[in-house]
Amino acid sequence: MPIHIAIVQSDEAILVELQQLIDRTGELCCVFASTSGEDALEAIPHKQPQVVIMELELPDICGIECTWLLRRALRGAHVLIYSSRNTATSVSRAFQAGAAGYILKQRDHQEIIQAVWEIVRGGAPMTAEVARTLIHSLRQEDTGDQQYLFSPREHEILDCLKRGLVNKEIGDRLCISTNTVRYHLKKIYTKLGVHTRTEAVLKHLFVPWPDTPGTRFSGDSERNGDPRRESAASFAVGGK
Repeated sequence: MPIHIAIVQSDEAILVELQQLIDRTGELCCVFASTSGEDALEAIPHKQPQVVIMELELPDICGIECTWLLRRALRGAHVLIYSSRNTATSVSRAFQAGAAGYILKQRDHQEIIQAVWEIVRGGAPMTAEVARTLIHSLRQEDTGDQQYLFSPREHEILDCLKRGLVNKEIGDRLCISTNTVRYHLKKIYTKLGVHTRTEAVLKHLFVPWPDTPGTRFSGDSERNGDPRRESAASFAVGGK
């Protein structure tokens, strides 16, 4: 059974090209494609795709807000940002909103297929430039009182998580077994109230994304308001 994909892109030419590229694989199937974030919020929850390819600069709603709402509407779905924007604010807010990956637009869109499969297999694909932006942003963040929340070993493991190391690499680096790594990860997740590696890094280093409405985004600026739109009013909160 093919993996169902939804596409939300402001550029109609790119939208059509991505749709054709996905459908040609035979293993992926585009079930929804639109240039409108409002249409996406209305239709995508009924389509139940496994992956949503999301633009940030949409004509009617910020892609970050759309990502945040869709993540609460689609339990288990993943959002892959596919955008030309690579500012620290855009990258950090996209991941706080629940994005699973962030790929910069290329002339050759083949990279997006690889990124989709990486997400399906549990990865978090990022273009190298995005990764550098994220790392630079992480280094600028003040972790505040969290330094007293974790043991020295947990701090070492968090540092490894920030570097993108998998359990075996963490174990080799710290000279401990993978079982011990998993034990410490479980404690870290419990302390932070999260369930995944990405959430642990983001919550440790960023101001948490609100679980209740209260902030609206337009581009890289903030303004107060209610982010729940009428079309999304009955969405069920879900996802990790």
